[in-house]
Amino acid sequence: ESNEVPIDEFVVGCFRLKGGAKGVDLAALMYENKKMMKTIKGFVSMSEDRLETLDQRLAVMAEILPKAPVVKQVPAEIS
Repeated sequence: ESNEVPIDEFVVGCFRLKGGAKGVDLAALMYENKKMMKTIKGFVSMSEDRLETLDQRLAVMAEILPKAPVVKQVPAEIS
């Protein structure tokens, strides 16, 4: 994030402000909405990545577990 505003976005923003306080409110809402969407997209992307990793790990576990020996008797140190 560079904290810079592209010139075309700046000009469009200036034209939106021509309507007085109502325009300023609308511009502020649009800015906040854009920031929120960026945050939400980042969260969704991170969540998808983590769920994919979890899915892969569960698939590996599903392959291993059926092959593991079944304990039919509780070991003495547990009971």
